[in-house]
Formats: sequence, C-alpha cells, structure tokens
Amino acid sequence: PVKTDGAEEMRAADALVRRALDFLVKLFPATDAHVGYVRKEEAPLLGGSPSSQNGGAGRFEDIREVPGHPEFLRAITISVDERIGQFLGEDAEAHLQAAYARLKVPVILAQGWTRQMPGHAHSGSSETREALRAQLPTHVIAHLIADQFAQVTGQEAYRFARHAEPGSAHDELAGTIVESLDYMNALTRSRVEHQELTHGLIIAPRSEIAPRGERERAPGHATPSAEGRSSAEGASPPALGHYPEDFRDLKRTSLLTDGYQSALCITPAGRAARLVTRDTVANVPELLDRDLGSLSFLAAASKQHNGIGLMLRQGGSITTFAGGRPLFVRRSGVWHGLLWDQIQSTMTGRYGEVGAQVFGVALLLTTSSKGGIIAVSEDPPDALSLHEKDRVDRARSPAAPPQGDHQGGADRAGPERESTPEWFLHRLLPAGNILDLSRPTLALLAGIDGATVVDPEGHLISYGAIVESMQGRSEGARTAAARTLSAHGLVIKVSEDGPVQIFENGEPVLTV
Repeated sequence: PVKTDGAEEMRAADALVRRALDFLVKLFPATDAHVGYVRKEEAPLLGGSPSSQNGGAGRFEDIREVPGHPEFLRAITISVDERIGQFLGEDAEAHLQAAYARLKVPVILAQGWTRQMPGHAHSGSSETREALRAQLPTHVIAHLIADQFAQVTGQEAYRFARHAEPGSAHDELAGTIVESLDYMNALTRSRVEHQELTHGLIIAPRSEIAPRGERERAPGHATPSAEGRSSAEGASPPALGHYPEDFRDLKRTSLLTDGYQSALCITPAGRAARLVTRDTVANVPELLDRDLGSLSFLAAASKQHNGIGLMLRQGGSITTFAGGRPLFVRRSGVWHGLLWDQIQSTMTGRYGEVGAQVFGVALLLTTSSKGGIIAVSEDPPDALSLHEKDRVDRARSPAAPPQGDHQGGADRAGPERESTPEWFLHRLLPAGNILDLSRPTLALLAGIDGATVVDPEGHLISYGAIVESMQGRSEGARTAAARTLSAHGLVIKVSEDGPVQIFENGEPVLTV
C-alpha cells in the first residue's frame, strides 16, 4: 500500500487489528501477514471498493474499508513463507486457505473492541489499550475453538457467523471457554502439597453427555423395577454447579480432574454434567489414529463426547482439542497453532509408513515432555561419521564381527574393528526396522540423549548416537546436532518444553 497522509494515524487507530494479525501468524506459523492503509482516492487500481481474492502465487488478499474511517482502505495480505511452503508442498495451499478462512475472527473481534473504546483506540488511555491487547489472544482463541466446536458437532448455531446475534450460542460457548482458560491460568499459580496442578475439561453438546448416574448394563442384567427404586430417584436431580465459579475455590476440583485419568465434562453454557474417567472412555488407542502420550486420554474423551477438550499440564502449558484433533497450545503464555496434521501428511508423502512412524514418535516425545532427535538419512550410513558403538545396523548385520575385547583406541567405523560392548544391547532389540517396533519402544530409544537415525526404508542405524558438530554460541548441542544431520536428510528435533523443529539442508525449516 502507498504511504499517504494520515496513514500513521490510521495505524494507531487500527492497533488492535494489527495486534490480531500478529497473533494470527503465531497460530499459523507457516504464514506471514502484512497490513497497510491507503486513501480510497489514492488507490485507483484497487477500485476503491472492498474485495477478497486469491492473490495467486501462494497468497490471499483482503481489502476493506476501515470501520469508522470510510475514507481509508485496509489491505491485508496473507502468504506462506517460501521455505516452509517448499517443505509442506501441496499442503501449503490448504494451510494458507485455513489461515485466510480464520482471518475474519481476529479482525472482527478487534474492530468490535476498537469501537467500544472511548474515542477509539488511538485516543484511549495507554492502560486501556494495553489491557485490551493482553486480553485479545484469549478471546480470539475462544472464538476459534467455538467455531471448531460447530464443525465437530455439525451444529450451525455455534458458527462464528452467528457471533453478536442476540442470544448467540456461539458467544455463550466462547464466553465459557474464556472463563475456563482464565481459571486454568489461575491454577498455574496454585500448589497442593508443593505440587503443580493439572486439569482436564471436556465441553460437549448436551446430547452427547449421558444423564447423571446412568450406567451401561451388561447383557441380561435386569433393570430395577419402579417399585425397587428409592423415592429420591423420582425427584428432580440435584444441581451440579456452574463451571468454573462454583468449583474455583475447591481444592478437590483439579485433584479429581487431573486430565490424565479423569476430566470434568460441562455443557457449552458451563453447566457441570459428569466426571469422565478412563473407565468411561472407550478404548483410547482405537479412538485415536496416533499416540499422543500423556494427552491421549483427554484427546480420546473429546472425540468420544463429540466436543472440545482443554488440558492444563505441569509447567503451565494448555493444549486444546476438537473431536480428538489437537488445535492450539499455549506455552510460556503464548498461543501457537499445531501443524501436526500437515507435517504428518508431508512426512508420509516423502517416506510412506516410515515417515508416519517417525513423526508419530516425535509427537509421542513432545506430548510426554521428553526431548530427542530423529533423523531420516538419505545418505549411506558410513557417510554420517557415527561412532562404531552407536551403529545398530552393523551390530545386527549377519556379517558383524564376533564380540571381542574392546580396550579403547579409535572408535570409528571400519572393517578391521571388532564389535563393541554396546552391540550386545543393539542385538537385544526386538527388531532392527522401526516399522516392526512400537512407537512407545521407539520413543524410549529416541529419548536417550543423542540422535536416533533411520534410513528411508526404516532400518535403524543408531539411537543415542553422538553427532560431532560445530556448536554455535547461541544454540545448544541438540540444535547443533540436528543442523549437522540435516545435511544428510530430514531431521526432527523435539525439546523437553514442547516445541518441535524440522531441519533440512543444515537449516531449521519450521517450528511448531
């Protein structure tokens, strides 16, 4: 957009919208968003009228009047980062469309808040502006999750398109989510017996929540007759409370609903409905198409109840789900979108079942708060300069030398070397191909300090391997090792605190 008189003032007046766009980029880390302003009469090529269009070459453009300033047009361009786009391939366009489809949520919310400020954002007090800027991400997340609730349940009343309608079910649900997130945030500052608190919450349609006290009866089990029931059962059920206000000060709330073994199930209006436990959730592995480690129970519960899940974990991170699929995660107070589906699709497209297995192990590590490096090397194993003791492929090879005394000396691969003591353990592994190993077993190997390396066919080359690399001042040993290995193929680095990084050609490509 052309610089013009009044554009800087316009930027100040539209501060919340720009804040919302910055937040959108964090939620969709493969995208970039740019915003500019121009007077209508100075933009003849834009036709002086609002429009939304596919800008081609991996970008979308949205041109609208600025509310309250009809003489200005706001031009928003959303594009995919070129390097990330190359990695995602065909999935990059779908990712861009998803980001563009959700663009209206933060923009409309920010515009509405701006209108409510005295004299609009540029003349409101700095305290008011900062308070709104701080609150905006939570409200954007809540409305995005509510919109996903509509998609999962098929109930159009919860679509964001119904936002601001009188008695809007969408706004009611979004309000429940905001209150729930605020409560979880408060729990991060609490301790019970010096332990951090965790908490699991399921928000499900009323039709998906079994009546209180209902039990599944085994075939042939007789139902008690009316005469055999207590008179109390015929009375109206007692009130179960409203979440979170009726549960906020109860120490037992988080202890009974830790998110790992149990969760509280509520309606979109915030009415408590039932306690969900592992006993009441169907077979978790069958419900999920991937192993999400410690998050598997809550993900499965959100799928079984056709709703959304919120999980507060130790360390203060919050992960959200819709129908069993992970949506967003908050780490260190910052919300991020999860591109797990897109990355898994890309990995599977490149390496088939091996790619799916590798990324599945990375997910298991990150959801279990464990770190590791997993690499798919497209070069021969000997090109990796791995220590001989770490070579699983050589240890399990029929041509491997017999075990002999190993008294030190050069520790490099070579035909003259005898096997090393570590090879005993390599030979005891259940299998030498990752497709024949369970993901928990692979996660055990990948969680050992060092690198786990496989070839494109899934043959295990090493685990816990030392990778000699030049460590920069600003990066740790694990990052340096991932960078070095990525010269030979694709590398996934998982940090204990959650982020997953993809490396290729010696450079980080994507962080989620």
